[in-house]
Amino acid sequence: MVIARQQLSQGNIKLATLLLKKIPITAASYSQAQELLSATNVGDGGNLLATAEAALRHQDWGLALLQVKLMNQLGTDYWREQAQKLSVRISQEQDAWVQLVQARDLAAWLTANELAAAVMLALKIPPEAVVYSQAQADIRRWIPEVFAYAEERLTAGDREGALALIEKIAPALDVSYHDRPIVILGQAKALAAKGTVLGYWEAIARARQIPITDPFYESAQAYLNTWQQRLRNQQHLQWATWLANTRLRWGYALAIAQARQVPLGQPERAQAQGLIALWQRDLGTIDERPLLHAAIALAERKQYQAALGVLQSFPRNAVLASVVANYRDQWQAKLEEIQDRPILDRAIRLARQGKLEEAIRTAEQIGRDRALSPEALNRIWQWDYELSLRQRQQAAPTPAWWDSPPTTSERTAEPVTEPESASPATPTAEATTPGVSPPATPTPEATTPGVSPPPTPETTIAPASPSPTPEATVVPTPTPVQSPPVQSPPAEPEPTATP
Repeated sequence: MVIARQQLSQGNIKLATLLLKKIPITAASYSQAQELLSATNVGDGGNLLATAEAALRHQDWGLALLQVKLMNQLGTDYWREQAQKLSVRISQEQDAWVQLVQARDLAAWLTANELAAAVMLALKIPPEAVVYSQAQADIRRWIPEVFAYAEERLTAGDREGALALIEKIAPALDVSYHDRPIVILGQAKALAAKGTVLGYWEAIARARQIPITDPFYESAQAYLNTWQQRLRNQQHLQWATWLANTRLRWGYALAIAQARQVPLGQPERAQAQGLIALWQRDLGTIDERPLLHAAIALAERKQYQAALGVLQSFPRNAVLASVVANYRDQWQAKLEEIQDRPILDRAIRLARQGKLEEAIRTAEQIGRDRALSPEALNRIWQWDYELSLRQRQQAAPTPAWWDSPPTTSERTAEPVTEPESASPATPTAEATTPGVSPPATPTPEATTPGVSPPPTPETTIAPASPSPTPEATVVPTPTPVQSPPVQSPPAEPEPTATP
C-alpha cells in the first residue's frame, strides 16, 4: 500500500494500479486500496496522461492542454495535482521546442558564427525535454561544420580567429575532441573567462598540455603568462578580503598591503584601489564603531536617552559624523514622542468630553520644535474651529417650536414697503367697477389691538368715483413717515354695488 502511494505520487500509474489490484480481499488495507483506486480514477486519468505524453512528443500543444482540462474535471485532488504538473511540463516543452527551432534557423545560414551560436543555443535544452535527443543530434551534426570553418581560418593564417571560433563551442565538445591542441586552448580560454581563481588554475593546467611542436604553443605560452599574473592578482585580493573581514586593526593593515601588490595596468588594479579606500575608511573608524554599536544596542532596547548620551562622546570631526548625526535625529524624535505623547492623549480625551478650551491649552504645552508639533497643531486648529462654531450657535439660538408667533399689532407696527418697480396689477372686479374706489389701508388707531377686524362694507366701499384708468390703478408705495393718516369711512355708506 505504501509503495503504491509512492508510485502514484511519482506518476507511475500502471505500476501503482498493479500494486493496488494485487492487495487481497482479506488484507486490512483492501478497503483503502479500493477507495484509492476509485478516488484517483486511475483508469481514466492514466489514459489522459498517456494521451498528453503522446501529444508532447508530436508538439501538439492544444491536445496536451485539453488533457489538463479533462484531468481537472476528474474531481480528485490527486489528478488536480497531476494536471498542474502536466501544465508546467507543457510550458517547459514549448520553451525547449522554441529554442531548437531558433537554433535550426541560425544553422540554416551555414556561416561560422551562426553555426557556433546554434550549437550553444541547442546546448541549453534540458535533458528531460522531449526534443533533447533531437537537439543533441543537431549539435553533433553542426560541430564538424564549425571545425571546417576553423580549419579554413588556420589555413589562411588566422590562428586567433580559429581559436575564437573553437572557444565559442568549447562547452559543447565531448572527450573525442579533447586531444586537439586548438580545442585544449579554446577550452582553457573559456575557463579563464570566468575570472575566478579556480578558473585560472584549470586554464593554466590546460594550456600546459600543448606540446612545443604545435603551432598553438606560442599562443598558449602568451596566454599562460597572462593567466598566471591574473591568478596572482586574484589571490592577492582574495587573501586581502579575508584579512579585512577580521574587522581588526592589524587585519585592515595587512589587507591594504596585500591589495597594493596588484601591479598598475592590470584589470584588477581598479578593484584593488576601491577596496583599499574602503578599508582605510574602516580603519579610521575602528575606534568609533564600538561606541556606535553600544549606542545602537541601547536604542534597540528603547533607551533613547542613554543612547543619545553615548553619541555625545563623538567629536565633531569624527569619521562617522554623518552616521552619528542621522542616528541622533532619529532617536531624538523618538524620545520627544515618548515624552509628549501623554500630553497629546490627555488633550484628545478632554476634547472628546467637550472641553475644547482646556484641550487647546493642554496641546499648546507641546513646543513648536518637538516631534509631535505638527500633529498637535492640527488638533489645535480643529478644536479652535469647533469652538468658534459652538460660540456662534450660542450667540444666535434658534427659536423653539413652542414660541408664540408675533401679534397682529406687532406685525402692523412694522412698516411694509412695496417695491417701487412693481408692474401694474390686473384690475379686479372691485377696481374695475365704476363708482367704486380701492379699499383704504386701516391705521393703527382704527384697529383693535390683537384682533384683526373682518372686512365690512364700511371699510371696503368708498363713494363712487370716475372710472379708473390704467394709471389710476397703480397704488403709490407709501412710506412710514410721509403717508398721511387715513380718514375713517363715513357712518352711512351708500348701497353696495354688485360685482
